[in-house]
Amino acid sequence: MLSFVNRAADKAVGLFLPKAEAKADTYWGDFCYCSWGWTYYHKLLYLGGGVNYVFDQTVLPDGPPSARQTYALLNATVGYSWEMGGHRLNLDLMGKNLADEVYLPSQSTRSRPREFLLTFTARF
Repeated sequence: MLSFVNRAADKAVGLFLPKAEAKADTYWGDFCYCSWGWTYYHKLLYLGGGVNYVFDQTVLPDGPPSARQTYALLNATVGYSWEMGGHRLNLDLMGKNLADEVYLPSQSTRSRPREFLLTFTARF
């Protein structure tokens, strides 16, 4: 998945690129937010992964250069998709911040810890 933040629209934009590699760079003032991801499909199994990279971010506007932070968030997903009884079924395991990176997204918030999400979806 190639994703980037559209600062003018204040929303995330993404598109899936099967069996492809992609990279995007977006600059916000004085720091860079980069996101890179991939998705691989093989019959009923799919794998995906990505990295969100923030370089030289200032959390406090008047902070010294030593207060700038750089971090990378590693994310991955694995899933299996099949059909049973005429219904499409999916089982997904997703992991976010797999390296359990500690960072400050803003002055008033703290980083999210390592997270896992298991989902089962049935489409009727």
